[in-house]
Amino acid sequence: MIRRFTLMLLGAVLAVASALAQEDDMIGKLGAARSALAAKDYVRAIEWLDQMPLGEQQQPVALNLRGAALTELKRWQEAGSCFEMALERSPSYWPARFNLAELDFQQKDYVESERKYRAFLGVYPGNEIALYKLFLITALTKPVLELRQALQETPFPAHSIALRMCQLVLLIREGKTGEARHLQNVISSIYLPDLTDPYFESLDFLGWKHR
Repeated sequence: MIRRFTLMLLGAVLAVASALAQEDDMIGKLGAARSALAAKDYVRAIEWLDQMPLGEQQQPVALNLRGAALTELKRWQEAGSCFEMALERSPSYWPARFNLAELDFQQKDYVESERKYRAFLGVYPGNEIALYKLFLITALTKPVLELRQALQETPFPAHSIALRMCQLVLLIREGKTGEARHLQNVISSIYLPDLTDPYFESLDFLGWKHR
């Protein structure tokens, strides 16, 4: 009886250890996919995700990462499907909802992108990157006069990176190259690249070489 109990206990311990090892492996691959995405190695990011168990690939975080990589590879339809599947599994998973708006922005469908960003802000009011993207859409589609007005009306916290980026966008649109370059340098000196890079990269849509 004691031997049987010992074997049962050992079996349970091994089962738990196996489950923990699988979880660690899944987390490791997810982390590797994130790292590859951050390093702009989008194909490798997808390869890491493909190595995860199929069930884990269908989780919102993994689907969102895959969609982000596919967006960068301009595989628009596949990316949109990933974001939509992530939201089907977790309607409150906000990164996928944001990325659906970003997907339209990347394709320069500014009307649909604006609609989705505004819907996003209806659920997550005050999100600075979404507010900035709306301002950038205004910069891409409206006259400078309307852009100045939008800057006055957008509720950014004082000294936030989003506010400084909107000021930079306005300077670029006004053709004030020297002032714009100075402000970009100031922003770079205050904030870390992990924070500034997504903002600076969006300036490509204005034809501004940020590097």
